[in-house]
Amino acid sequence: MDSSISITAVAYRVAYTESIAQDIFELDYSEGYDGVLVAAGDYTEDIAGRYAALKECRCILGISGITRDGKEALFYKSVYQANMEAAFRLEPPFALGLAQWRDREVPAYSQNQIFERIVPEHFKDGAEKTLIEAGEKQKESDVLLVVGKGVRSKEEVQKIKASAISRGYMFGVTRPVAMNGWALIDEIVGVSGHIYSPEVCITIGVSGSAAFYAGIENSGFIASVNNDECAPIIGMSDVFVIDDYENILERLFQVL
Repeated sequence: MDSSISITAVAYRVAYTESIAQDIFELDYSEGYDGVLVAAGDYTEDIAGRYAALKECRCILGISGITRDGKEALFYKSVYQANMEAAFRLEPPFALGLAQWRDREVPAYSQNQIFERIVPEHFKDGAEKTLIEAGEKQKESDVLLVVGKGVRSKEEVQKIKASAISRGYMFGVTRPVAMNGWALIDEIVGVSGHIYSPEVCITIGVSGSAAFYAGIENSGFIASVNNDECAPIIGMSDVFVIDDYENILERLFQVL
């Protein structure tokens, strides 16, 4: 609706700021938000800044309110040592850090969905190596198959996992897949999971965040299947197929 603002509110616990920023980035990729507003707090600037760096978008901190001007939103903040207030127009995407909220009679929100997310702690290099050594390590293979949120259900994820394991491949998932409960936390690939260096890495429905890519960048060859030609993973791949994975998965396994 032109007269309202649609907001999805997300609360976090048990997470570092870099993990929160990365999680918001992945949520944004799947949901397509116009922008992100980080609530006022001790880590507002850190989270907003990290998200803006990942998104490569404009970031304004110290926001005190939002109004509408037709179809556009105006964002307010104090300037000139708090002696004046300025209004900014930003084209999506954008990142905002809230300083304090002033009642400006903003129109009622069309939706306000509040949900809590728990993201795993960010593992530094040393801790990550310990995690891999301590966990139940998969049998070494020249092929790694990684499933992302583009695979649309837990049943499909488990079906692909069973096919991969039956062929002797290593299997992994992106963090959003595990956070949805569609796979094990220990199957996450990336900075908050496992780091692999297979001869061939195949990604299916993976968007390709920087945190994920750290887990596969040492692969000898990367092949990706995605129905979004603008997904970051496309630029990271040696070869890719723009199509729904269901149309080519069986043939792909035959080739391998």
